[in-house]
Amino acid sequence: MIEKFLPDERQQSIYTIDYEALWHKGFRGLIFDLDNTLGPHNFSVLDESVFALLAKLKRQNFRMAFISNHNGEGRQWMNKKFDGTSLIFHAKKPFRSKFLRTLQTLQLKPEETAMIGDQLFTDILGAKRCGIYTILVAPVDERTDTWPIRWRRRMERQLLDRQSKT
Repeated sequence: MIEKFLPDERQQSIYTIDYEALWHKGFRGLIFDLDNTLGPHNFSVLDESVFALLAKLKRQNFRMAFISNHNGEGRQWMNKKFDGTSLIFHAKKPFRSKFLRTLQTLQLKPEETAMIGDQLFTDILGAKRCGIYTILVAPVDERTDTWPIRWRRRMERQLLDRQSKT
């Protein structure tokens, strides 16, 4: 049961992931979490390096989507900036429905897709419940976390420590 909470891979950030290796392993789709994965929690702008990376991945023919528990308020600009890429708010992660909808939108199977996120109990658990490969990245800025997220991160650290010891 604990395996459902543990990532298939851990990376420092979205920039340290070996996307070429993922492509060679047969992954064709990438699903990104937003808050504390691409930018700080509750961001209103993203660093241009994020858009440069996304443009590079698009040129490499990755299909991409973004899934967030954020309500989307103040983030309408993202639809234009992400150039028609699937963007889902109110995802209610770790529930499966929005992950499955995202797979349909990408027209990919779970085994062809990787989820990249910063939280075990939302991003990783939700994706694993759908059979999606998972990559846990360190949060962009934990200082921006709300108190419920801070509480969950403490439990996440305990799980990750147990994984490290095995």
